[in-house]
Amino acid sequence: MPGGCDFAERPDIDALDARLFWSDAVEPGQLSVDAAPASIGDSDAIDFGAFDRPSRLLVDAAGKEHWVLAERGTALSLHICSGTVLRGPVRLNFLLSGFRHLDAQLSTLRGLLTLARTGHLPSRASGSQQVVKYLHMIQTLDWLEENISTRDIAVRFFGRLRVAQDWRQGSDYLRLRIQRLIRSARSMQRYDYRKLLK
Repeated sequence: MPGGCDFAERPDIDALDARLFWSDAVEPGQLSVDAAPASIGDSDAIDFGAFDRPSRLLVDAAGKEHWVLAERGTALSLHICSGTVLRGPVRLNFLLSGFRHLDAQLSTLRGLLTLARTGHLPSRASGSQQVVKYLHMIQTLDWLEENISTRDIAVRFFGRLRVAQDWRQGSDYLRLRIQRLIRSARSMQRYDYRKLLK
């Protein structure tokens, strides 16, 4: 990938479901793995073709595979350093190094464990926070283009009941949170997107 992100996704897909490939510099939660063919009956095997969740696989110029699954703001991103996940069940060896991005990588690992055990993604809070942040900003920009009000953006993120209870109540935290999100989204649109492409 020459840039920070591959945006080759269908334009009609909701931003929270978009499956984007981010570089390691942008997405610290991306997990590096080696994939080896699994033996028959291996209880630790995982078959990436068996999930009914939408995922994408990118093969870069060096022949390395990059797999991503995203749904409603939760994202899992793997860099397959050796082997392939295209030919049936595999046993994964996880490549962790250093402490700087370890929390984000462990979050991805926990999400992958949930997916392997249940066939479902974990809750949004367990996903890669950096990816979720960018997806929220992209979705916010989409809604602003549709002239959706600040309050209605909050409803779409948090639900009508919570907004009815917390909007302009007490600390006014929810309205201020959405205003910060809008400022961040507009800043990314004007300037900060360039950082993602370096």
